[in-house]
Amino acid sequence: MIRKSQLFLAVAALVGMNAAMAACNTTQWGQGSPPGGAAVGAPIADGPVNSDANPAITSRYSGKCALRANATGNYVQDGLPLAEGSYISRFYVLPNNTGESVVFQAMADVATDYPIFKIAFDQGSNSFKFYGGNGSGGFGSPVSITTVNGVAIAANRWYMVETTYTRGSGTSAGTLSATVIGNRGNGSLTGTTPSTANLAAGSMVLANAADGVDYVQLGWVSGGAGTSVVVDGFESRRSTAIGSLKRGDANNSGTCTSGDATQALQEVNAITGNNETGLKLGQTDCNENGSVTSGDSTCILNMVNADTASGGTRVCGMPITP
Repeated sequence: MIRKSQLFLAVAALVGMNAAMAACNTTQWGQGSPPGGAAVGAPIADGPVNSDANPAITSRYSGKCALRANATGNYVQDGLPLAEGSYISRFYVLPNNTGESVVFQAMADVATDYPIFKIAFDQGSNSFKFYGGNGSGGFGSPVSITTVNGVAIAANRWYMVETTYTRGSGTSAGTLSATVIGNRGNGSLTGTTPSTANLAAGSMVLANAADGVDYVQLGWVSGGAGTSVVVDGFESRRSTAIGSLKRGDANNSGTCTSGDATQALQEVNAITGNNETGLKLGQTDCNENGSVTSGDSTCILNMVNADTASGGTRVCGMPITP
């Protein structure tokens, strides 16, 4: 799983790192010495073809591999943030849990660590829930997203979640905005509308003005049961929205053509033949259903044709920028 950060110049090289250069492991995590180290529990970093002793996890959104947690309490940590007054993050998640499971948590590293905010996927209500912390480990009522682009949220589908947190001057003046898009199938080709959630003082208490984001946790952090939580495509910044990866851009060229549909078919053959070198570096799971099949090639062709018919510029399904 590719981990990117623009929080510190010391890791600037990670920002432009090609997926082919990154091994499928968790060693990219844990910088900044978060409490508990790089990984908690035993999350698995791998892809649809075995690259090491780990079993293939079959699902990833981009590049060669993703991170899979098979039970609660299995996740990775990024300790590069340091009392951030503004923190922007983007990740992809394919949840296959039951009940409500926390998949991301931004923490304050103080005498007693506590979550500044957390994000959960609730399979019972088919929703993403965004919680703001009260500065001492408690939470108010969540703000929920239940549909994206007019389609109900569902388990075992890929979703992008991007959040922007801004620390306030008082004990309840922080704000959090969130954008969710995903599970677009073959029906959303050139125009997609993300869903948004906003937490602010008056509707949600958000941390303490003395504390900022010091480290984050990503994976199956806590809660729920079920099969797995898979995450991929994490990136964080202090400023400037990140936006979604280009769906259907199989070769990671920045544009979508019929050649990407061919690349997707080549990947299907690579997965069948357990040939890791045949995996593509871009986003082959066009319909975002958690697996790459010939249907994704059809999805890419449909997207290219729809974009051409509308006079577009082959932008790969309209990347979403908050």
